[in-house]
Amino acid sequence: MPPDVLEQLKPDFIVPLVAVLVHKSNKETGSIFEAGGGHMAKIRWERAKGLLLKPDDSMTPGAILQNWDKIKDYSEPSYPTGVANFQELLESALKLPSSIAESQPSFKDKVVVVTGGGAG
Repeated sequence: MPPDVLEQLKPDFIVPLVAVLVHKSNKETGSIFEAGGGHMAKIRWERAKGLLLKPDDSMTPGAILQNWDKIKDYSEPSYPTGVANFQELLESALKLPSSIAESQPSFKDKVVVVTGGGAG
């Protein structure tokens, strides 16, 4: 980016929004905001119906890959105001049979970098 554009995207211009969000009078929680270049907007979450798998050894990359279309299908979206109800989802997932994956993807000669894993 040209230096004059980068100058307008400095963190200094995000700090005022952060200050409002952390102020004791603010009631926002669990929200996502887009900010940069003088523009600030709250972004609404849209969640695909998704996939529920039993959390056991059968929850493999192959089981996920086999159902990838369900994970990204927005034909029945929900509009959450926070994170998923994990207790309810876990209880439902535990009642499911184990997954059966027809094949597993190969990661031979691949490098994977995971950032922020568990940074919750």
